[in-house]
Amino acid sequence: MHMQYYALRYQLSAVQQYLLWITDIDSSSKDRVILSPDQRILSFTDLKTLQEYNLDNWLAISPQDLPALHNLDWVLNWLKEPSADTLDCDPILTAWNLFTDIYNSVEKDQAAFEAVDKANQVIYDKIFFGNNHPAITPEGQQYQPSWTSDEIEHLCAVLSAGLEMFCKNLATARSGKR
Repeated sequence: MHMQYYALRYQLSAVQQYLLWITDIDSSSKDRVILSPDQRILSFTDLKTLQEYNLDNWLAISPQDLPALHNLDWVLNWLKEPSADTLDCDPILTAWNLFTDIYNSVEKDQAAFEAVDKANQVIYDKIFFGNNHPAITPEGQQYQPSWTSDEIEHLCAVLSAGLEMFCKNLATARSGKR
């Protein structure tokens, strides 16, 4: 197993914090986030606290610039007035992928997300392709998905269940002695 650790930055309630995201590049194991001993998601108030945790636990974060923002506030605001006109595939895909990694990590409060995640893979695919990543989108072309009201409703269920699972399993890491 060759585990790699990355800082993952998110914003919720206008506060930016960090998670420690884990991937195993040598196997097909699922990506996840680091948990506390009581099996809650460890959230770090800043990169310094995350680095202290890594040093205390003999973990090495893979080098990177400031991690991209997982803007959960955008998702919350969109859920207040969901609309196909305001649907932005990028923050939705980022959030959905984060919720999947949270699901792979935690063992409680995940039933609601599990029920809607797998049942809505067609919607996930539309969001994925709607991001128009250069590696999969032919040059000069762009995919603009159209949405039915049922799809918007199902997407709201996925995002709401993911946010609920995330918030119920969140714990803030305390700064060490350093």
